[in-house]
Amino acid sequence: MLIGYARVSTVEQDAGFEAQERDLKAERERLRGLIERFVAGGRAGCTTHPHSFFGKLTPEEWAILMYKHLDHHLRQFGV
Repeated sequence: MLIGYARVSTVEQDAGFEAQERDLKAERERLRGLIERFVAGGRAGCTTHPHSFFGKLTPEEWAILMYKHLDHHLRQFGV
């Protein structure tokens, strides 16, 4: 099943991305692990570096941003 994109490092690729075949079950487990790691880190696990667009964020703001970002992509692919 085709579910993702990967950055292409060649100059010839104008768009910079190409489709790749992915294992949906493996990708779902990988995402689950990343979410669990984010949650387990709690407030102390949040970066203190500013976001490139939003600037300095509190841990609560990072959590909201991550939720909205993930929700956007899940809705984008009808999950």
